[in-house]
Amino acid sequence: MNRFVFLCAGAALLWCGCSTIPVPSRAYEANLFAVAPVIVQRGANYYLRYRMAGVGSPPRMIVHVHAEQTKAVAYFTAPVSWPEWGATIELPLAAYRATEFARDGRLVWRNPDGTELPIRQVTEE
Repeated sequence: MNRFVFLCAGAALLWCGCSTIPVPSRAYEANLFAVAPVIVQRGANYYLRYRMAGVGSPPRMIVHVHAEQTKAVAYFTAPVSWPEWGATIELPLAAYRATEFARDGRLVWRNPDGTELPIRQVTEE
């Protein structure tokens, strides 16, 4: 009986298209950045840095970085309820297993329509 319940639940999840990887929800061009996303290298560490603009910008969006087979992609997934206008955000790319892709220049920004934009890289000491 328990096996039947688990099989039905699993089939329902597959049938509904359940996914654990969030999808892009907002285009790069739709967000107002004070500092556009940039890959920052400090020593062996890489970070994705950005800052939302102040007045008139949309709420801060959650940035998701996803490593694929040949590249890593970054995109906005969902808004959060508190804006962080003016705060510089730095995401450590090691937490997303995207360091190698950042080092090789294979981290891109993905829009909901599937288009991808390169992210510029800078080195800091």
